[in-house]
Amino acid sequence: MSLVGCLDGRRVRRTADHQPDHARRRARSTNNEEKLSEFLGELGIGWSNISPTAAHLAGQTFKRYRKAGGPRAHLVPDFLIAAHAQLQADRLAATDRGYLRMWFPELKLLMPA
Repeated sequence: MSLVGCLDGRRVRRTADHQPDHARRRARSTNNEEKLSEFLGELGIGWSNISPTAAHLAGQTFKRYRKAGGPRAHLVPDFLIAAHAQLQADRLAATDRGYLRMWFPELKLLMPA
């Protein structure tokens, strides 16, 4: 999950949503785009396209990951999500199984309680 915004009553300065997670939320939630946009707005979550710099970081990091023998368990979209959050938002709400901290050491994580 890469929702970056209001969790546990804490608001984050910059909030971002991006294509892969937005599509997942659409599939799991309402079919009404207007209601989904309203709900995300109430959480303080806005739309932010992945910048070319973040896409480059994701690609380079994924390349290093695969060269180091990293399995395909983590796909390019996972790296796009992390790079997007690291460069364009304040933090990433995620359950880290180790690879985020290893491959994105500067990424701030908001871990679920």
